[in-house]
Amino acid sequence: MSLFSVLARRFAAGLVTVWATLSALFALFYFTDDWNLDRILASLRRSPGGQEQQFREQYLAGRGRPDGGFVTQYGEFLVDMFSLQWQESYATGESVLSLTISAALRTGAYVLPATVLAIVLALSVGLYAALRPRTIREQVVRAAVYLGLGIPSFWIGVFLLDWSERVAFRFSGPSDVISASALPFLYEWVAPVVLVTMTLVAAITSYARSQSLQYVNKDAARLVRAKGGGTIDVTRHV
Repeated sequence: MSLFSVLARRFAAGLVTVWATLSALFALFYFTDDWNLDRILASLRRSPGGQEQQFREQYLAGRGRPDGGFVTQYGEFLVDMFSLQWQESYATGESVLSLTISAALRTGAYVLPATVLAIVLALSVGLYAALRPRTIREQVVRAAVYLGLGIPSFWIGVFLLDWSERVAFRFSGPSDVISASALPFLYEWVAPVVLVTMTLVAAITSYARSQSLQYVNKDAARLVRAKGGGTIDVTRHV
């Protein structure tokens, strides 16, 4: 199978997954009652005028949900989703697409550095543990990996933020008032990179160690040792 065929199949599978996810979300919202609309309509029924249907149409149209049948709404929903016409946020009034792009860029700003840092650290630690099997150092690495996989990084982040607010104080100017220290760069950039790196390092280290163990005792590695090669030489061949 050619590379193009593999990529085409993966792309098609991705589209099917996106379609199935969007369809499930649409069905969830379509078959779930809008409690806010029901509450407003109930109050309108008690008042003279009979404006329930008119208000319902305005309410749904204002939220990009025409009061049509299932097929009509489903078709318009898919067209809007795949054409990136995601309407505006109810909370801020901003474009949902621009908010999503902004959030994706902000997420990538700490996920990408954390991924690179985690790969470098994890490969080094995994190779180090694989070259020293059945030793105390290797057991310590394994224990640290299992501990890292078990501890939720978001909990550590919440703990650090709460702890820093309690102990990081500074004198504000010439007055005697002590206020909490403001460290936006640490909280918004350094802490996310460190926390994501902790999670990724544990998983990648476990994988790197298990994969390296398959090649540590191969003929190529044994030949390097027989020729007097050191740990670095063996690591390079592994």
